[in-house]
Amino acid sequence: MLLEILSKIKSFVQACDKLTLCFSLVVLNQLFGFTPSFPSIILYSSYIVYAVYVLLCRVDFLHKGMALFLLYIPVELLITAPNAVFRSWERYVFFVLLIVCVSPLLSSERLYTARLNMFRIVLFLSVIIGVGSFIARFVGINYMFQGDIDKYAGVGMFGGITTHSMLLGPVAGIGAIYMSYCGYECRKWIYWACAACCLFAVMFSASRAALMSSLAGIVVTLYKQSGATSRFIRMGVVLGLIFMVSYPVWGGALDAVKQKNEGNKKAGSVISSRENLWDARIAEFQSSPVLGVGFTAVDDAVKGGTMPYDVNTGMVESGSSWLIILSMTGLIGSIFLLPLFVSSFFLVWRDPCSFSALISGVLVLFYVHMIAEGYIFYAGSLLAFMMWLTVGVAHDCKYVWRE
Repeated sequence: MLLEILSKIKSFVQACDKLTLCFSLVVLNQLFGFTPSFPSIILYSSYIVYAVYVLLCRVDFLHKGMALFLLYIPVELLITAPNAVFRSWERYVFFVLLIVCVSPLLSSERLYTARLNMFRIVLFLSVIIGVGSFIARFVGINYMFQGDIDKYAGVGMFGGITTHSMLLGPVAGIGAIYMSYCGYECRKWIYWACAACCLFAVMFSASRAALMSSLAGIVVTLYKQSGATSRFIRMGVVLGLIFMVSYPVWGGALDAVKQKNEGNKKAGSVISSRENLWDARIAEFQSSPVLGVGFTAVDDAVKGGTMPYDVNTGMVESGSSWLIILSMTGLIGSIFLLPLFVSSFFLVWRDPCSFSALISGVLVLFYVHMIAEGYIFYAGSLLAFMMWLTVGVAHDCKYVWRE
């Protein structure tokens, strides 16, 4: 098994475009807590170099909605003039680089292949993160950087071999979806065992959003793979019985999730940690429904808008990617952007290729996870990188790629 995996890795590295491989590894190196971090200048330079590479490729298709969104943001920023503390212009430039590098903004056969290869790298590393963090839990390894807010919360303190629990959750979830897909395709128990390890790593992260989105992604992937509702129900019953019977063994893995849930109930509701943030984003949208309050910005003047942000970096705790599309870019930005997300899902859902079941599941993971986490516009976020890449690969199925 190990020799087979190593052989596949070798073949992949030999076939993969070397610039795409290097770019992916430089960016995704940030996933790991035990590897040396690249200086910011190297990370930014890698985005610039790869964006230039993409722009120099022959382009067969330009996504007009995405292009119009990128043209709209500077106009919106000039009109709304958000507080400079949010660094909206700098974040816009970085966002453009991300979109050029991994989104379906520009498409050609060469770019389809590049995005698919990057996606495969993400899948492989997600399994390493999930299984590795599962093992790390029992040998006392935890590379999570604990900030003041984390220490105050007291739960969600396990990041495994990643730098934070909020990163571990969704990334391990991707690994769980991938291994579930492989388990169904290959009918080998080792894949199901790896899927279980990844899912346990999600539980250890204590992220309820990551757990719900991971389960949703697994269900969607297996449902599409099964090809028939009756077959999916039979498989679901078998898996459900296995989980129920074995609950006394693994139930303790949910302790951190339960603890966080109880803490939120005492604070008023099970979603109290997000409720104020959601109210603030809705209030901001209501105050400026057409243009929004500004790209990557919030408005303290709006009722309920006094939400936390870092005065040094301008980073905003926004609470929902879907809501900040409305609050930060308004109806105009939503009209340009939302059709891309909808069409990407239906394109890959209707695609007959078996690999599309996996992409559907990962896409659903991000769509559900984005209800509670607001990283969609923050190019420095690894989750933003992976989400936009997944959207790009899903959109590409309309054209030429096949497994």
